[in-house]
Amino acid sequence: TKAPASVVELVWNNNRYALTEFSSTGQLPLHIAAANAQDPIRAKVVVDLLLLSEKDGNNNDDGNNMTIHIKDHDGKLPIQIALEHKASFILVKALVDRFPVSR
Repeated sequence: TKAPASVVELVWNNNRYALTEFSSTGQLPLHIAAANAQDPIRAKVVVDLLLLSEKDGNNNDDGNNMTIHIKDHDGKLPIQIALEHKASFILVKALVDRFPVSR
């Protein structure tokens, strides 16, 4: 995303629920991060922080991250958005590793 990883970490430490709130455009922070992945290392750090927030009680029954399974307002998963925006291999791998069904 355009926000530095430190800002995402600050939000994560103070209000983890904000990372699972939809924007006014119908996207979760994970969708937005996947769409703004021009800097592969920064994007992976942000995505890792977003996915880490779900390891703290926001998982579904099989332990998988929930927001990675949620489609945006256009019916797209975060992995689809990342691929459409030509995300780096590092970022795509991070998403696939957490959503193995997408393989």
